[in-house]
Parts: sequence; structure tokens; C-alpha cells
Amino acid sequence: MTPVVLLLLGALGAGLLAWFQHRRAEQRRAALAAFAAANGWSFEPGDSEGIGGWWSDPPFGIGHSRRVTNVLRGVVDDRPMRTFDYRYKITTSNGKTSTTRTYHFGVTALRLPAHLPNLEVGPENVLTRLGNALGLDDVELESEDFNRSFRVRGSARFAHDVLTPRTMEQLLRGCCTGWRVSGSDLIGWDEGRSDEVEILARIDTLRRVADGIPAFVWRDHGYDPPRGIGSAGG
Repeated sequence: MTPVVLLLLGALGAGLLAWFQHRRAEQRRAALAAFAAANGWSFEPGDSEGIGGWWSDPPFGIGHSRRVTNVLRGVVDDRPMRTFDYRYKITTSNGKTSTTRTYHFGVTALRLPAHLPNLEVGPENVLTRLGNALGLDDVELESEDFNRSFRVRGSARFAHDVLTPRTMEQLLRGCCTGWRVSGSDLIGWDEGRSDEVEILARIDTLRRVADGIPAFVWRDHGYDPPRGIGSAGG
């Protein structure tokens, strides 16, 4: 087989791969748009808002060519919600050749009614890969099962207030979503591109965290929740 034929076959293969990837992306966008419509949410294939201050904290402050796509917006339990695909690239070089790898995440954020201190919780493997997020010390809680399964970073007092026994139990039974309180946003993420089931699971985790925050924590930070909002201790 001549070099010209090999070159043509290579170009044909690359073109077919690009076509299949484009087709698969179109199908996924259509599925997410239908999923959004079924839940009364909006869908945008691109990003019109950005993610503001989130860029400074992992996984958002890493790499280059950062991009937000497939944005779903809506309201969950009276809280504004946004979920989207996020990617970044990391290029490494040995001095002669360079290699670029793309990392994908599914991200969901719920808007909170008050600005809260930073707090980050996630499975050990997630936070180990992301590094020392926020530069804060690990917090040990009363549950040894929880301490073995999750890594907690932030103010020890705030972590103990927010991570009540009931919330820890629910997180142990749920999916392995990493999440962070960042100002007035509660942000959760998973590695890879999310399907509809994973999006709902991530939303459910964030709902459980937000619903479990005691009323006295909200009041301490300038928000007086309606009666019945927040777990015991309010």
C-alpha cells in the first residue's frame, strides 16, 4: 500500500471519527434539551453567563481552554438551579513533544439564600485528584464511617454545624458527588459527562445538603428561614 493511499485512509478515518463525535454531541444536546423541557427548565447549548468566582477553585481553576456547554437552568425547591458540562485541558511537555489531555465534569449549582463560609466535602479519591482545594485543613467529624468515606475542608465549627448526623447519614447512602459551599452557591460536580440520571442524583445530593442546614446557621448569616426550614437545632 503506497504512502499516498495510507495518507488518504488516515484522513478518511479522522473525518469519520470527527463526524461520529459531532453526531453524538448533537444527539446528547437534543436529549438534554428534551430533559430540560420535561422538567420546566431552559436549555442553552453554549454559555451566556460564565461561572464568576468559581474559576479560582478546583476543578475550575485548573488547566486551559476552559469551556461551559449544555447549560440547563431552572428552579428546584424555590432555589435557582444551573447544571452544565465543564471541560478544561492540560498540556504537558518533555521538551521535545507535548501532550494535551481533556478533562470533563458535570456541574450543578443551587443558589442559597445567604452567603455562607467556604466548605468542601467529597470522596477521598475526588479531592485527592483535585489537590488541596481552597488550602484548608481537613476536618474530622463524629462519624468514623463518614471520615473514612469523605474529606472535609473548611471551618471546623461551620462543618460541624452543617454536617449534622442526619446529613452525614444521607450522604453516606447517596452518590459520590463532590460539593462545595462557595458564597451563596452550593456547587456539586462529578467527573465525566453527565446523563440525565446523574444530573438528578447530583441535584438530590445538593438538595439534601441545603435542606439539612440548621435554621440557626441561616440566622447566624443574616437569613431568617420560614418555620420548618432547616434541620433540628434551629
